[in-house]
Amino acid sequence: MIGLKDARGEPVFESMAITLVCDSCLRSEHPERCKHKIAEVPRWISSSKVEIVRTLLAEDPAMLLRESMGISADGSEKMYRLDDVEAFERAVPTPLVWLDRDHRKNVRFCFTAVDPSGGGASAFSICSVLVYEGKIQVLAAEALVTREVRNTHKLFIDHLIQIRKIPMLAHTVSVLCLESNLGFESQHLLHYLQESNFPRWVSLAEAARGELGFLTTNGTKEKMALALREALQQSAISYHKDFFSLSIGAKEAKTRLRDEILNFSVITTPPTQPGGRVRKAYSGKVSGLQDDTCIALQLAVCATRIFFQSPKYSAFLSNQATQYMNDRPFESGPFDRAS
Repeated sequence: MIGLKDARGEPVFESMAITLVCDSCLRSEHPERCKHKIAEVPRWISSSKVEIVRTLLAEDPAMLLRESMGISADGSEKMYRLDDVEAFERAVPTPLVWLDRDHRKNVRFCFTAVDPSGGGASAFSICSVLVYEGKIQVLAAEALVTREVRNTHKLFIDHLIQIRKIPMLAHTVSVLCLESNLGFESQHLLHYLQESNFPRWVSLAEAARGELGFLTTNGTKEKMALALREALQQSAISYHKDFFSLSIGAKEAKTRLRDEILNFSVITTPPTQPGGRVRKAYSGKVSGLQDDTCIALQLAVCATRIFFQSPKYSAFLSNQATQYMNDRPFESGPFDRAS
């Protein structure tokens, strides 16, 4: 509550904090390990007892921070390291090269993920990526807060069209990963896309009962979060040189992604009764912040793995499909769906 921010990102409350954690350690992954302010412990408190408490609460860092170090903390742990995110922002993408002699080595697919808005301050978010030489390049990100469905549909189609305007991406197939937890929003987007005669697209069929869309559960959220973390840790992700955002501008989109990625956490809930299970949730909706664009990026990264590795979509990667894709014109509408 104390860290709550308003719509402009400004703190709602003015606060002062007296802690035993220095600023540098507070920004790290393990602030509970800080010993730089041990000299500030009041004279009536034994520093040796502080160390005993630190040992006793080693398995519960949140409690240690709350009870002994003056830090407001819950049972959450940041999912992504600051240095990994900064390396992602600094990374220089590999320039795309077009090969006429072997189209299989060209970029053939662009992956676009959509996290629909759940209302309130939540944003309708889109993130698009491509994979080139085994590494991910983030093409674009959108965040639109609106109550008008037509605005979200227009942004969706405009976003896909803008990707096709990037050099060497005009011929690509759009692979769509649309979160399907929110009613029929994913189906509405697909119908709108078909009615708009947008060519060369295919939707992942990972929703309930194998329907088009992507159903997120706690298990899939964990896989999504881990897929992005692996890409960050292995320096396998960067921004494309023509990164754009039609809704909020490229600079603001990068800032929003950075804030949401760094805020994304693993929230651990202890068992409520003896013998109960520890529960883990993956979310960035803490301290009044949203996580929509981060979720869209996670979805897009996860979609690249599913599409290239699942037998369900192998038909789109075959030589026959590649030949059809490069040498024959497409009718408006979805690319033939894999069985």
